[in-house]
Amino acid sequence: MSAVTPPTVRPRAAGPARRSPFVEVSRASALELLRNGKIVASMMFMFGFFLLLIVWLNAVLAGSSDVPGGDYLRLNLATCIVVGYLAIAITGTTVPLVALRERGTLRLLGTTPLKRLTFLLAQTPARFALGAAEAVVILAIAIARGYLDPLQTLRLSVTLLLGLVMLFSFGYLLASRLRNAEVANQFTGLIPIVVLLTSGTVFPPSLFPDWLVPVLNAIPTAWFIQAAGADLSGYTPFTSVYVLWALMAAATVVATLLAARLFRWDIREG
Repeated sequence: MSAVTPPTVRPRAAGPARRSPFVEVSRASALELLRNGKIVASMMFMFGFFLLLIVWLNAVLAGSSDVPGGDYLRLNLATCIVVGYLAIAITGTTVPLVALRERGTLRLLGTTPLKRLTFLLAQTPARFALGAAEAVVILAIAIARGYLDPLQTLRLSVTLLLGLVMLFSFGYLLASRLRNAEVANQFTGLIPIVVLLTSGTVFPPSLFPDWLVPVLNAIPTAWFIQAAGADLSGYTPFTSVYVLWALMAAATVVATLLAARLFRWDIREG
């Protein structure tokens, strides 16, 4: 009796690897951002307008005794990048997320296994790229004008990274419960004004009462501005830059965890 040859079993062709929820949501978020040119223009307008304003004022006030060091641009570059980052975190992150909740899109996402923290963090990559572009502009200006040496450039890069991530976490926290996109949009104009008034560059700290200065130093955006200003303008912060880094990192972790805890998919949830 002849031996029976067993059938040949061919391996099944490997299909495309399944992407993680984070990658899928990040991709969808980036495409949605690119389709909405109005939001992208609004984010970049705030940064570009403030940068052009301080460049113009620097030309007008060049050599003025009222400007420390006679360089208004150097004095305000740190505030400029913070204002630009706030536009990305609020206009480009908080407002769209609240609009999705208002339209009921988040309610549909809430019926899937997608985790809140994963959804929030997935909004970051595309917006982070815009923040990186703004950072490159600021670094290029500072290096071209001789404000930075190599060590300061490296330290400032770390400051900008921590500051951007921190402001993203505040944007998520602000978006976690708001129900009305119009209300969220009001913060777009309000928060940068508060930052400018408390930055210490538009109005020197000497103009404020002594009891108010520690209060202003407790504002997280002040940590960012002072840490960046230490390298950009030679500004002496109220504490070490490395302590300011630790404060920004701690604020980022706390705000992100709170945002994930408080986040609501449905406008009627809770």
